[in-house]
Amino acid sequence: MANIAYDFYDNYNLTDTNVTYEGSGVNGYCRGYLNSNSRTVAADSSVFDFDSTDAFTFSLWFKRDSLNTVCDLLCKQNYDNTDEGYYLFIWNNKIWFYLANTSTNAIKVYYDLEITDNEWNYLVITYDGSSQASGVKFYLNNVNVTLTIDVDNLTSSSKSNKSVVVGNHTLNLDRPFSGYIDEFGVWNRVLTPQEVTALYNDKKGLFPNVIDSALYRYEFTGGTAENLGTLGNDYDLVLFDAINDNGVDPNGDITPFIKDGYVEFDGGSGGDSDSNGLISNDTFDQLQLKVDNHTVNLWVQNTDLSYGYRITPITIGYYNGNGDFTSNEIILRVYSLTSGDKNWYLRYFNNYDSVSNYIYSPDNSAYNKDLTMLTYIIKGSSAYLYLNGSYVGYVNLGDFSNNLNSSTKMYVRVKIGGDLDFKDGVNYRNIFPYKGKIFKPKIFNQVLNPIEIKYLYDNELIELSKYTVWNGLIGYYDCEDTGTQLIDKTGNGNDFNSSDITFDVDAKINKGIQFAGTDTSNLTAVNSNIFNFSNTDSFTYSFWTKPTAVDTYQRIITKGDSGFQSFDAAIWANGTFECRLQGGNTSKRISTTTSDVVFTQPNIWYFCTITYDGSSDASGLHLYVNGIDRALNVGNNTLTESMSNSYNFMIGRFTNSGGQNLTGLFDEFGVWNRALTPYEVKYLYNNGDGVTYTP
Repeated sequence: MANIAYDFYDNYNLTDTNVTYEGSGVNGYCRGYLNSNSRTVAADSSVFDFDSTDAFTFSLWFKRDSLNTVCDLLCKQNYDNTDEGYYLFIWNNKIWFYLANTSTNAIKVYYDLEITDNEWNYLVITYDGSSQASGVKFYLNNVNVTLTIDVDNLTSSSKSNKSVVVGNHTLNLDRPFSGYIDEFGVWNRVLTPQEVTALYNDKKGLFPNVIDSALYRYEFTGGTAENLGTLGNDYDLVLFDAINDNGVDPNGDITPFIKDGYVEFDGGSGGDSDSNGLISNDTFDQLQLKVDNHTVNLWVQNTDLSYGYRITPITIGYYNGNGDFTSNEIILRVYSLTSGDKNWYLRYFNNYDSVSNYIYSPDNSAYNKDLTMLTYIIKGSSAYLYLNGSYVGYVNLGDFSNNLNSSTKMYVRVKIGGDLDFKDGVNYRNIFPYKGKIFKPKIFNQVLNPIEIKYLYDNELIELSKYTVWNGLIGYYDCEDTGTQLIDKTGNGNDFNSSDITFDVDAKINKGIQFAGTDTSNLTAVNSNIFNFSNTDSFTYSFWTKPTAVDTYQRIITKGDSGFQSFDAAIWANGTFECRLQGGNTSKRISTTTSDVVFTQPNIWYFCTITYDGSSDASGLHLYVNGIDRALNVGNNTLTESMSNSYNFMIGRFTNSGGQNLTGLFDEFGVWNRALTPYEVKYLYNNGDGVTYTP
């Protein structure tokens, strides 16, 4: 897959080739280098172009999954006719660093590794620009280790004209690193030991708690729109009354907009019509905002795709001088055109210069009801747009910072739910009103780097998944029943009859059920049509289980006959997680097991989730254990027929035969008619505490 690895501050973007994007990094996602030609490469050879007299620091977390004879973590070396450049590599279980002009005009140092494969290690390399080997330091897992000097004779330039490569060698791609890399950082100075310790302990690598640094951070609870940012509640949102021409109304009733964790607008009749919204309190409060160095971030969810021509979830007005809207208006608008290309637009409008410009997201990217994170950054004379944590593009702002005079305080007005415009040159109006939900709007007095933006997306989307996770739920069982049936709490009537089941036992969340591990111990759906999915249907199953053994084959959920149309998920005798989707016979099926042992010991709780996208391909099947999307071994990938069948769905044993029965506890079983997202799965896992459905 091709990804862009965005540089943290200066847009030194790197391109991935045959690199996977994994959800099991030190902090969120990491990159997997699992192919012989996997690498991440800078398109511009001047990126990180350090010479022998330049000070620098490299840092990264790495997890090696196998011991290669020689493999490069980082390389920028000519290697064709000369050796200019630097490279960091592992060779014969030693970690080496070269800074060279030629093979002998060079600094070459190494350290005998003391690491275990398949474990994360933090490595920092610093160099002071002295052209001496003594100027190189290694920190391995926060320890300043003693280096062995192999060559100490660097007297010429080490600058390379090749592009920097992560995970392989610059020239021939013949020294691939096999494993995972996370939180790669580069500095043009030597980090102090204290800074290395802070980065190691933080495990985020490069940034503090991003959310806590926001000036504005609005939370919507209890009928209020309170600013929890560093500026405090002087900047709470209040009513913008456009219907009654009252404009800013600090005493107006905003409770109709405020929901549990978000604000929702009905948009009026759309277009140029007035509609009420929310606006920051107090007129033209002064804010020491960095005019050419700040970030605006929010989440939106459209509720009507046929509504209006423009919908504007947020507008920020920037003013200087005496705060006169009419003489020096600069507004950045994020809005969607719900006709035509249906994109998210970031628009710059400078009334002072009569300049209007914009950047927009890909076609139809605004034409959905998905939770969407919008971010824009003001940096110098440009504004950068991000959609769902990914970079879209930028728009030139011309004399934005000059017009606003960044040497003095400026005025800012935050408008939520519509555009900020004038009705008669003095009073505001709310044109292009938004129809939808808005979550967590924030303004930062700094430029967030791309990794921080992705961090916000990954972490907040897990939290916000509580608003989407129950969409498509067709059966849910909290397993707190005390009778002879397992009752579907969705009200859809997809109940189960029980046999030799113990109810009302202590479980993951309150009470659950216990299977005896016999042929008679099972739950059977009351009719055969329950959860009767085809190969072209998408679905999700999730449940908690606490098996008393993990070294025997145990069917957990099944529907069908093993020789014909069927579905089943099971614990294999080797501790892996298995799932099969089968058509008319065993030659027409998808069969997979997790690559790693996931049921590592008995008598502990495991959260298992199976998602399938209806593609009839193994790539559309995902097995999650404890919130992690596990790598799979695919035995068969030949599903060409429906696995729909007339057998009753069963829990705890195979449908048409005995044996291979589940032994242990079971709780919180859910079924969806769609594939949950990885973020929704993580929300349900809830860091190991779980979540239950409340009708």
